[in-house]
Amino acid sequence: MFAASNNKYTLDEQRDYNYGAGAVGEVEGWLSHPTFGIFMVSFNHYQIYTSRKAALEADLSHDLSTVFRTKYTVPIWNHVSLRLEYTLFYRHLHFTGQSGYNTSESLVGTGLDYRF
Repeated sequence: MFAASNNKYTLDEQRDYNYGAGAVGEVEGWLSHPTFGIFMVSFNHYQIYTSRKAALEADLSHDLSTVFRTKYTVPIWNHVSLRLEYTLFYRHLHFTGQSGYNTSESLVGTGLDYRF
């Protein structure tokens, strides 16, 4: 219900972020099979509206962040599994009276998991 995020339009010397109330939406799904492993997909969306102006007079901002993640874990030996995952972060910041900006980042990873 309450969050903070950095803001490139912030001019306040004491902080470089805005904070405010918002909403979160989350959807997650799993497919699991003892031989073929586990496949997971999740989608999270965060929306923040500033409650205190931090930059320009009388301007308000809204910050939309989305995280998409997929992960596949396949058993390879006893309790050991190989994990492959992909994560996409996307953000749109809009400050009234300024041009909005978008940023995104993709991460790819792998690892070994041990379950006991």
